Amino acid sequence: MKFFSSIFLLLITTFFAWAEDLSLAKDGKTDYVIVTGKDNGAIQKLAVQELKSHLEAMTGAVFHVSETGAGKKHRIYLGLSEEARNVLGKENLAASLREQENVIQVKGKDLFLYGKGKHGTIFAVYELLENKFGCRWLSVFEEPYIPSKKELVLKDGTTRTAYAFPLRSLMNYFYKDRYQAAVYNYRNRQNLLLGLDYLDKGIVPELEIYGPACHTLSVIIPGFTLRGANRPAEWHKIKDYFAIHPEWFSMDEKGKRISNRQLCFSNKEMRKEYIKNALEMHRRLEQKHGKAYLTLDLNDIAYRICCCPDCMKMEQKYQSRGGAFFDMLIEFCRKYPKIEFATLAYQRGLTQTPPVVKDFPQNLTIIFCPINGLYSGTMDKENKNDMNDMLGWLKLTPKVWVWYYPNTYGYGTLAIQMPMGNFERIAQDIRLMHKAGIQGTYFEHDSGGIALSGNLSEMQSWVMYKLFQNPDLDVKMLMKDFAEHYYGKAAPAILKYAEEMEQERKNFVAKGGKWQYNTQNYHYLTAKYLLRWNKMFDDAAKMVSGKEAARLNMARMGLDCAIIDKLSSEPDYKDLVKICRDRLTKTYQYVTTNRRTTTSFSRLTKWLAEIDARGKKKPLPEMFRKIPQSDLLEIAPLAKAKTAVKDPDAHMGVAQAVEWDGKKFNIGTYDYTSKSYGPGRAIYASQVKMGEYSIYKIQKPFIISPDLIMWGGNWGMSLPLRALFKSDNPEFLKQKWTLYVSLKFTKDKVYLDRGILVKAK
Repeated sequence: MKFFSSIFLLLITTFFAWAEDLSLAKDGKTDYVIVTGKDNGAIQKLAVQELKSHLEAMTGAVFHVSETGAGKKHRIYLGLSEEARNVLGKENLAASLREQENVIQVKGKDLFLYGKGKHGTIFAVYELLENKFGCRWLSVFEEPYIPSKKELVLKDGTTRTAYAFPLRSLMNYFYKDRYQAAVYNYRNRQNLLLGLDYLDKGIVPELEIYGPACHTLSVIIPGFTLRGANRPAEWHKIKDYFAIHPEWFSMDEKGKRISNRQLCFSNKEMRKEYIKNALEMHRRLEQKHGKAYLTLDLNDIAYRICCCPDCMKMEQKYQSRGGAFFDMLIEFCRKYPKIEFATLAYQRGLTQTPPVVKDFPQNLTIIFCPINGLYSGTMDKENKNDMNDMLGWLKLTPKVWVWYYPNTYGYGTLAIQMPMGNFERIAQDIRLMHKAGIQGTYFEHDSGGIALSGNLSEMQSWVMYKLFQNPDLDVKMLMKDFAEHYYGKAAPAILKYAEEMEQERKNFVAKGGKWQYNTQNYHYLTAKYLLRWNKMFDDAAKMVSGKEAARLNMARMGLDCAIIDKLSSEPDYKDLVKICRDRLTKTYQYVTTNRRTTTSFSRLTKWLAEIDARGKKKPLPEMFRKIPQSDLLEIAPLAKAKTAVKDPDAHMGVAQAVEWDGKKFNIGTYDYTSKSYGPGRAIYASQVKMGEYSIYKIQKPFIISPDLIMWGGNWGMSLPLRALFKSDNPEFLKQKWTLYVSLKFTKDKVYLDRGILVKAK
């Protein structure tokens, strides 16, 4: 894999010869034939299919296919068959090509499309169709944009194209039609995350190697109780290692072995079992898929890996929180040099910081995942810590990919993510990655509305694909290209909308503003901008119809969501909110009916019901109203609990009710994983204000853990504090909170309607 070196840069050079341009078709007729040679492989078949179908759609002419060009007047050679090499003679450029570099070459009246590597030829086809003839593949769900040509003319000359990143990918797991998604990605030159399931349909991944996966710890060693942990492999004979070997699992800060973090990687016996199981997993992967990466990494939770003395010593040895894990991983890689390993450099509190080590294994690929950075800034300015860590990994090995997060996420129940402006931020980071020498883009583009084709997420996808090929392209020109092809006459409004959001982001950052990964209510979503942008869309809607109108409605889904979220309680905007609700409902229905993704219509109905419920929501008690919202968390009891009752006095009209003896009522906290009680208190009759909800404080602050609840009475009352837990936020893992509970006491019952947590200073 030495071709993944810094010399693998974008190269597009054109040499013009003294000859006439080629007229491939005119007035619905052609005398060109597509020549395939004897290559009958899946990629060649797809190349023929793609070239033939697009040329015919452009011109109306029929392009015949032949194994040989002998006796044909004009020929389009696909690949370097023996015949193609003979015709090219000394002008054959194959010997000078770099990996994946492709060629569009004219000699006489013949056209040659070829390249180096298994995808050289088909990528030459896509370069011809897109960059010479103007075809566009803009959406997974839309037919290609194919311009009509009365005469199809190709300028004479030779064009060589290589791509900036050897490996290129956007995630696409949320598309239900996997073949449809793969075709779209493939046309835009993606060569990772395509899968091997499409061989029979002509889709083949760039690498003859399967994977990598992620968060495989729980797959290899079953026994974790961590919520969201991946399922163990089915072939395991031992289903719960923690039950028989708790010493193999993480030790917490109190010296207790727990099953909701990681493993104790300094434990030699655990390592033996881990390596044995990992090798079996790898054997099965290769048996099923051919050659495969063996991906070894950690659970998705950012607590310290293990606090036992030996693991802590390894943190010091490697000068990284991931020290104990790296010690095991490096030993494993060196012992099995013929296996290709991969691991995530993930979480600043885990493995993001590179270890101090000599002779780093050459069979280990690092997938750098800067999830803790500021999503409002770039790696060269606001996220310099991430930039330094990435460069640190590149000093250890050239085999580094970046698992990048283009958009923020949110813990809320929004119907679709709020609109955000960050095209220039993404473009700048892609350029920085390329300049640094990153080999692969592994972008987690599954937020921002992409599963609903909402906001400007499809434009984001297309722009990122172009930048993966050439980071030096002008991002604004790319956006204009997409918008004009996709939104028609509404393109200027779309571009103005994106520009204004981006400018507000930049203004925000200049004043020290920050977006975290879970930010969802962006600072510019004020009534002023919501009304301005809504009018822009209304005006644009008058200029389009049909598919372009539907696309415009999808682009404004996040804006509609923001208007409903922000202005529903304002009487002056009652009519506007109703219009937005109706439009969002129709657009959501259109998308979930016509575009096969993992999102369902029920998500919208649930969210709208929550918006309606806000009218019944009681305001925060006076004592909390001056506290910044960022310092507060609010949580309601589970409405489906056995003790749930309707109560008009309650915060949301629902409470949990349990009996008490009229003398004393106990409340407290409990962690199910460590089986330990946390702070609590007793409430005596003398402290109670009967018949109305009052606030009761648990004096001692605590850290929210992934299995923490608040209980009351004989445990019939509870608050699921674990629902507030944020596993991938290092600051959250250290933050202590003070809990205030809203309770109403009657003669024989206690009612709970909410808990309010305040950051402890």
